[in-house]
Amino acid sequence: MPKQFKKAACFLTVLGLLTSFVFGVHSSYAMPKQKDAKQATKVLSNSELNTLNLEGLENVDNLDDLLLDIDWGFDYETCEELEQDGILYVINDNDEVVITDCSDSIDKSTISIPDKIDGHTVTMIYEFAFCGLENTKTINIPDSVKVIGAEAFAWCENLQTINIRTSVTTIDAAAFAGNNKLQSITIPDSVTELGVGAFILCENLTNVTLPNTISSIPYGTFAACVSLKKINIPSSVKTIEDEAFSITGFTEFTVPDTITSIGAGAFSDCENLVKVTIPKTVTKIGDDIFEGGSEDVTIYGEKGSYAEQYANKNDISFKATSSGQEDPSDILTGKTTAKLNVRKGPGTKYAKMGTLSKGAKVEVITKLPSSWYKIKYKGTYGYVLGKYVKLNTPQQDEKVIATGKTTAQLNVRKGSSTKYAKIGSLSKGEKVEIVSKLSNGWYKIKYNGTYGYVSGAYVKLDSEQPKPGEDEKIIATGKTTAGLNVRSGAGTGYKKIGHLNKGTKVEIVTKLSNGWYKIKFNSSYGYVSGDYVKLI
Repeated sequence: MPKQFKKAACFLTVLGLLTSFVFGVHSSYAMPKQKDAKQATKVLSNSELNTLNLEGLENVDNLDDLLLDIDWGFDYETCEELEQDGILYVINDNDEVVITDCSDSIDKSTISIPDKIDGHTVTMIYEFAFCGLENTKTINIPDSVKVIGAEAFAWCENLQTINIRTSVTTIDAAAFAGNNKLQSITIPDSVTELGVGAFILCENLTNVTLPNTISSIPYGTFAACVSLKKINIPSSVKTIEDEAFSITGFTEFTVPDTITSIGAGAFSDCENLVKVTIPKTVTKIGDDIFEGGSEDVTIYGEKGSYAEQYANKNDISFKATSSGQEDPSDILTGKTTAKLNVRKGPGTKYAKMGTLSKGAKVEVITKLPSSWYKIKYKGTYGYVLGKYVKLNTPQQDEKVIATGKTTAQLNVRKGSSTKYAKIGSLSKGEKVEIVSKLSNGWYKIKYNGTYGYVSGAYVKLDSEQPKPGEDEKIIATGKTTAGLNVRSGAGTGYKKIGHLNKGTKVEIVTKLSNGWYKIKFNSSYGYVSGDYVKLI
């Protein structure tokens, strides 16, 4: 490819990948592979590049803004491009080699990039240099290389292994984009700059080791990595940027307590993601973080945290997970089978908080996809490796604390929300024996010789008075303490039918056992959470 074409082609490829996610790709995300970009026949001028439609990319004035600020030490328009053994290169102002391209003759099963060419040290791999290889399975980068440019190793059809040495400090945008056979990669701790979309559209990527030297997961880093279901985020990371995990395979995701900010659309189009735990350290969350994903997604976080505010504002299910607020149905108990380290995060990279002796009792809050458990530990939380914890089996002799009857046909589920599997049903008017009243308004009940869960909104307790008709009497009044959704039933799982602004007067006709109020609303009735109503 003529050298003056290359930079334009590289920029166009990066732009095409990243803007496809900004514009929303809910049902179709595949981009055409760009290995044929080297056959481009049109050169775009700088003015043409800078006036392309960039709507949706915030703060991008031209295509250069998508890339890291790298000083390559040469002018591509005037430099002399040399070749040796199928590798094209230039000698930059520092008397070092910058690899700029490769010929088809180098496209073999294994490529070992030399550390020196013609006596000059190889320190940089330019944009697009090894893009579009068809036969290469393994690439070895020498320990002399410091910089990997944008799309340097992108769109290689059969690339399975890329060995990056600890000399590398900078990896630019979409460096490994579209490598569908790449399943595992380790970015060494020497890397301090990671560009946007580094692994975008690596559809079979399942194992990633990130460096403990980066401060953010950049924009679109793992977008469309559909096989990615678990990842350990280093403690150095403070920000998850826009679209970082869009269209990934996560079913659960625990945001580490080092994170303070989550960008817009960070988990958009993740159809299987139903549980995201967000710590109180997060004080900023962008718009539509779950856009196009599962309708059953629930945010888990501390009562009164910003995560709870975000969930309420955006009509997302929320469940408290600290300060004694855990749903008893979600807490598992067990004992350690060996002496076990407790860490600050779900991986051995995280700092050790303490140890548990063999046989110590543990209370498990969350079982993570990485096989680590989040547990209660000394008044706070820690993480232990699950294979060294033997969980207790549920007891079958729980005491009945209340009885009642169903007010409608009612599903019985394995857990305390509609996301759990149905294990049976109860007819209207059927008697129920309740062993636990949960904080989200669900009841744990005896069912067919074991236990199940039902929504308390459809159970009339024997101790409760009959519910009035449609001319229900106002029993109390109050004012909302925050913007508040009005729903068709007594829980966040019910359809939103309206909204009340902060300070709105409400007329209450029933106080329900799960802390919700039935109120008069728009000439009819609705339900609101009592947590956000101050009685007057």
